[in-house]
Amino acid sequence: GPLPGMPPQFLLGNLAQSGLLFDKASLPEAHIAFKQRYGDIYVQKFSIVIPHGLISSKGAKYKRHAGLTLPLFRRGKIVSNFDLIVDCVDKLLIRWRAKSPQHVHLDIVQQSQNFLLAIFGLIGFDYDMETLDNDNDTNKNELTKALQYFLSNFNMMLFSPKILSTIYFKLSSQYRQSQKTIEQYFDRMIKQELDNGKELIAQRKRTSLIASLVGSLQQDEEMETNKSEIEID
Repeated sequence: GPLPGMPPQFLLGNLAQSGLLFDKASLPEAHIAFKQRYGDIYVQKFSIVIPHGLISSKGAKYKRHAGLTLPLFRRGKIVSNFDLIVDCVDKLLIRWRAKSPQHVHLDIVQQSQNFLLAIFGLIGFDYDMETLDNDNDTNKNELTKALQYFLSNFNMMLFSPKILSTIYFKLSSQYRQSQKTIEQYFDRMIKQELDNGKELIAQRKRTSLIASLVGSLQQDEEMETNKSEIEID
């Protein structure tokens, strides 16, 4: 049956009811209000943008994705990257201290988003998103700009009717280009990781998400090869 929740309004979806459209409520405030009232009902919405992501997966697919990714973000693994996280915090504080005393307004939400992107890129993929080195308007990193585009569209996606969100993302050339950019960068990271060899990948997969994914890919290929050999015999 349909997901529980507030029935959407024609064309506006839940944008007006959530307070985002007219009451100037922030996205976190709207999230908290909806979650307190209806619980976790956003999985179907996220599947529009990231159909194969962990948050959109169910059953065996979810167990496989979770088994690869979640262990890397447990406390023990995070503690081993504590110096890296502290370094990112220092960079963020340096940026804030460098601002003019006359500069009163600071987009802390956006800065925190950039901070998390930087940590996720370094811990998960050994990749510098450069979000702590440049402002959003001056950042030339294609992958970072593509990921930020995805994040900026979550407001519209979560509270608009599913059919409108689906049509928008299918027709949006910027969305298709961002998706293509992300796939190209991740494919490049996987190829670079494959060049490291099985032994190094096996050592790194306990602390690196990309190494864990590549190691799983190699296991799948070996299983398929063994399966084919058994069928031939």
